[in-house]
Amino acid sequence: MLLTLEVPVHHFKDVEGYITGHFVVASYLYDPRYRDYYEKRKDDLMLILDNGSYEGSLVKGYELVILAKKLRADYVFAPDYFNERTNTFTEFLSFRSLAFSCGLRSTIGYVPVGSPEEQIEQVIRLVTNYDVRFIGISSRYNNRLLVRKYENELIELRKRYNVKYHMLGLCRWDEPLGWKQLEPFSMDTVKPIKAAYYGLRLEDCPRGLGKWNVDMYVKDKRLLKRNLGVLKGVVDGL
Repeated sequence: MLLTLEVPVHHFKDVEGYITGHFVVASYLYDPRYRDYYEKRKDDLMLILDNGSYEGSLVKGYELVILAKKLRADYVFAPDYFNERTNTFTEFLSFRSLAFSCGLRSTIGYVPVGSPEEQIEQVIRLVTNYDVRFIGISSRYNNRLLVRKYENELIELRKRYNVKYHMLGLCRWDEPLGWKQLEPFSMDTVKPIKAAYYGLRLEDCPRGLGKWNVDMYVKDKRLLKRNLGVLKGVVDGL
């Protein structure tokens, strides 16, 4: 299992040794401090490049492909639409064709958050034909019964084709489906840093739609390190 975080620029050093990869929001790469850090470490870090739709700053198409190639991203999330979910599957197919034609070697991830049920069924049927190796289904925008309905199919995809899945939004001890579904990108990326920022211990905090930014400071370094240590112990123990 990979432990991956989205890290503010002021805390790059704080997370060294605690995480196995970095979750990089594409639009944040326009900040030179953020971009330079990952460009210098593209051969050393495991990088997941996100399209940024949840932050309200979607980067898509050719621009996303170029960023993925430039950073040598291990994973790249195909563009999705936060408020127009029915377009996500169509955009995924278009992005997959573009990525293939441009010689992109990154593993493509697909997250049909809030998409109609038939689109989730489509991607499960087509997943092996389009080189998808990551699927994210939201326990918030897709109801819990739907998540449970597809869990067995997702487990089978993981066994047969090494397709990883993540039940998005499962981030606390009291979540019904538990921690063991958080593969491969645990804790919805930046939970420990956000927890310390808000004075909480591994509690969920706002991230999307501009509430998170690369300049975030965590004042309580002890709480930050404790959160990271607890999380690393949890992940290593699964």
